[in-house]
Amino acid sequence: MIKTINIAYDNDGAIVTGEILNPEKDPIVEYGFVCLPRANGNRNAIKFIIVGTTAKLGTFQGRLSNELLNGNYWAASAYYRTENNIIFGNEITIQE
Repeated sequence: MIKTINIAYDNDGAIVTGEILNPEKDPIVEYGFVCLPRANGNRNAIKFIIVGTTAKLGTFQGRLSNELLNGNYWAASAYYRTENNIIFGNEITIQE
């Protein structure tokens, strides 16, 4: 299980925090955040922010740059990927 905790804005964009609570049996091979635009629904603009490849229980953070946010609405969700599956956390709607 994974959850998206919060987002904090700063001059360079935003920091998103997630938490891995209870990983699946398979080893985690990648984790981070997935971001997608909400205002126009353009699914081609989906961005994966990879934070790492070896995960453990606990919190982690990723940066969303001002260039990425670009004044649009986005949803951010923490995720992790195993060899067989991708697990997503709750979405947080954000706006620059």
